[in-house]
Amino acid sequence: MSIKSDGLICKYFVNDGFIKERNSRAEFYDILCDLEKRLIAQGVSRVKFSLGESDVDERYCLSLDEGFWWVYYSERGRRSSACLFSRLNDATLFFFTMLANSK
Repeated sequence: MSIKSDGLICKYFVNDGFIKERNSRAEFYDILCDLEKRLIAQGVSRVKFSLGESDVDERYCLSLDEGFWWVYYSERGRRSSACLFSRLNDATLFFFTMLANSK
């Protein structure tokens, strides 16, 4: 899967040839729900990740904190292997790729 952005429209290209366009002003909730569905379709267990919630123990997390999108593994309230992104599209692509390749 790859994500390309051209202004207000973000295009999601999926390996099976499916192309989906989404207005980049869509609410974060819709984008995170779409990401969750794609991860589950790839065989990633729902108990391995948390979307939109900070510091959920023993899970990979994608959350918004202080204006940045954080991707990290949370263990006992500590963030490890944290990556920061200013754009949600970059964070979701990284999160998806990381989890889809680690199943």
